[in-house]
Amino acid sequence: MSASTIDVVNWVGRQRALRPVGLLLKRSLGKKSFAQMAAASGRRIGAPIMGAYLSGLTGTTVKQNLTDGRIMFETIERYVTTFKPDFVMCAFPDLTAEAEACGCEINMPDNALPSTTTHPIQSHESMKSLRIPDPQKDARLPVFIEATRLFSKRFTLPKTVPSAGPFTLAAELMGVDIITRKIIKEPPLVHEIMEYSLQVIQRFNNELIKAGADVIGIAEPTCSLLSAKAFEKFVLPYQQRYIKSLSVPATLHICGRANHLIELMCKTGATGLSVDAPTDITKLKDRVPPDIIILGNLSPVEVLMMKKPDEVRGAALDLLRAMENIPNFGLLSGCDLPVGTPMENIGAMINAVKEYRTK
Repeated sequence: MSASTIDVVNWVGRQRALRPVGLLLKRSLGKKSFAQMAAASGRRIGAPIMGAYLSGLTGTTVKQNLTDGRIMFETIERYVTTFKPDFVMCAFPDLTAEAEACGCEINMPDNALPSTTTHPIQSHESMKSLRIPDPQKDARLPVFIEATRLFSKRFTLPKTVPSAGPFTLAAELMGVDIITRKIIKEPPLVHEIMEYSLQVIQRFNNELIKAGADVIGIAEPTCSLLSAKAFEKFVLPYQQRYIKSLSVPATLHICGRANHLIELMCKTGATGLSVDAPTDITKLKDRVPPDIIILGNLSPVEVLMMKKPDEVRGAALDLLRAMENIPNFGLLSGCDLPVGTPMENIGAMINAVKEYRTK
């Protein structure tokens, strides 16, 4: 892989008229993730974890983007053609989508991310009312499939689709406080809800892959609340089965502090580990095998939302330099950015990576 391949793949992948060439390049990458290819070539990639905060690019609301696949696609299309990022998602992260399809009620403001307001599973008895949602019909799951399908028709860029992990979905269904107590007091129920959650996301993700997703970005923000022992018993076996069942690579993201879970995250089968700003990413080199990509972790609030563009550029370059001797690294934001993040700061981060790449 030559030094210019990353830029060529991304440039061709944005050109509608060069779609046949883009598809050929995509096939030539094989089943490895773009981050793996970048690491193998010694070239850095990087961009924020994009989300519904980008709605301002098209003068739409967060709610409109999360309820209409075409609007979501049009916003992402504007982001790709305006900022030309290395790292692209073909749908916005929304960890309530799977939970809503499973029976949780949600609150959906116009310009903030939705949240679950009910948690229907409290006992073995309540599990009996659950069914596996149909991703093509139930709640807003078709919205994300449609956005992925439209993106795949327009671009040949290597692309990730976000998905809730099995424990995060289980926590939405039971409530975070309840599930953390049930781990101690009623382990069989936790395993039962994990088994159900695994089946839900497997079925949904298979449809996203059919729609064109190249990588599944698994989000498990709730796992940072678990001890390593609890993660190993209640999450790791399900993550391993989940990732093994996928026909494309997967990355795993955990919010907050994940230092105590790094070795276990490496055992899941994920090709990339995405960590949040509170995790000291500079200390992961000897804990993460070279064939797994370390992704992160510019602070989404303190840096990307609150700083000025030149300060964002400086922070991005500082982190790139701190990780310069770690080939299996890609620069991402620590998490999805808050609504209200200045668009100038997004450009500053993306351009800092490209600036670093030319040196």
